Amino acid sequence: MRDRIKTVLALAPLLMTNLAVADERPVPRQPIVPPQDFQMLPAAPSSALLPPDNIRIINKGDQKLSFSYWDGQSAWQPETIGIQGTADVSCASCSGTIVVVYHDGTQNQRVTLKGGSTYWMAWSPSKGAWLLGSPPN
Repeated sequence: MRDRIKTVLALAPLLMTNLAVADERPVPRQPIVPPQDFQMLPAAPSSALLPPDNIRIINKGDQKLSFSYWDGQSAWQPETIGIQGTADVSCASCSGTIVVVYHDGTQNQRVTLKGGSTYWMAWSPSKGAWLLGSPPN
């Protein structure tokens, strides 16, 4: 019996320490991120992979976007691009230029885009409208 009491008395401080530690909240850690000066290699231009009768439009915005393009024969073809998504348009009978129409948030826009290229649709805070154009170099 005496040995049990000695064991309980010896373990009591250890048990109390564990209870005290369990009540403490963990300290938040800094997220692991690459250093600010971390440089990634530039991505290969995607337009190099496009044939001359195709265009790629990338949605750089925070909402789903819609546009239509002339199929070169008889009709407008609607397209939708999800958030941060892409749409590839092909028009074999467009002779290297594809006509695209879209609403910029204030009015309808009509642009003629050169085939074999990639374009961005992005919101311009300074103009208060969606713009469709070549990505910055």
